[in-house]
Amino acid sequence: MSIIGEFHVSADDFVLAQTMSQKPDLRFELERFIPIAGSMMPYLWVGGNGLRSLQTATAADPTVENLRLIDPLNGGGLFHVEWGKTHQMVTAGCTNGDEALVQAVGQEDEWFLKIRFGTRKSLGSFQSYCDTHDIDFDLLRLYDIQAPKLAQYDMSARQRDAIVAALKLGYFDVPRNCALSDVAAELDLSVNAVSERIRRGEANMFRSALTIPRPPHRTDLQ
Repeated sequence: MSIIGEFHVSADDFVLAQTMSQKPDLRFELERFIPIAGSMMPYLWVGGNGLRSLQTATAADPTVENLRLIDPLNGGGLFHVEWGKTHQMVTAGCTNGDEALVQAVGQEDEWFLKIRFGTRKSLGSFQSYCDTHDIDFDLLRLYDIQAPKLAQYDMSARQRDAIVAALKLGYFDVPRNCALSDVAAELDLSVNAVSERIRRGEANMFRSALTIPRPPHRTDLQ
């Protein structure tokens, strides 16, 4: 069974360490996509103030060969990046062919990485690589994949059940075909409990799908 590992790693062991030190207010997220050819991570979302001087900051960053703005957005932008070859990447420890970088979010001096390992052997190889190359990482969570959509949108199973039940009953239809009390009755819960699960599930889903997130802290993972 596949395993998800969530880590904090120093930017010195990944990418953009020099740029992030100069631009601590910016948030970086590597675009998640299925590569067809070429670089595995050619797209970078950046959010925050100071985008105009970002290319100046990356000009002296040895991990970046070239940076080009593709789509300017309100409060951020999507960049195409060509990575330099003079940096050590923690992801170089993914050598078994069944690993995938699911999420990478960086700010200030560290990155939050979410990596999927096909087997525990792959995870062990990754840990051995980091030990051999003196790469320190802080393991936050390690868990099996049982519900891919929950992992993708950072929803709990209870939040998903509440949202799916509301969707099936027509709570999100315009006009609505049911009241929140109908959803609560369907799940045998109180109206307040259902309302809370739906709101929190929606917030997690929207945050995951529509924003450049901040790197989560330990308290966010409790």
